[in-house]
Amino acid sequence: MTQKELSQIRYLKTEIEQDAERLQEFEKHSISGLYYEEKLSPETAAIIEQCKRILDAKRKKNIEEYARLCRYIEGIEDDFMRQIIVLRYINGYNWVQVAMNIGGGNTAEGVRIAHKRFLKAEERQRRKKKSRFE
Repeated sequence: MTQKELSQIRYLKTEIEQDAERLQEFEKHSISGLYYEEKLSPETAAIIEQCKRILDAKRKKNIEEYARLCRYIEGIEDDFMRQIIVLRYINGYNWVQVAMNIGGGNTAEGVRIAHKRFLKAEERQRRKKKSRFE
């Protein structure tokens, strides 16, 4: 996987959380302004349903991307790098948190650079493999 693909998975998770919060707030404010006997307007109900469908689609995509990420992680032979990838992209940790969880005197900058080098080396291997088949 590329750096961009890995980052997109992380961003999608954050986006889903933010969308879910916004939808909850929208529903709360739409309903709280009504008297007990009143119903939501058809337009408001339709907007809420549309938001729910979009959120469900993003959640489905997130599950698919998570499964893809897990398959990718299983293929990483280096235990250290596998741990970095899990902490960063599955747990959503920042580089300081990754370094602290790994321990062993690793710094945020050190694990970030190791991660970057690993992805660059993988990209070179992919290109080399691709050029052999062309």
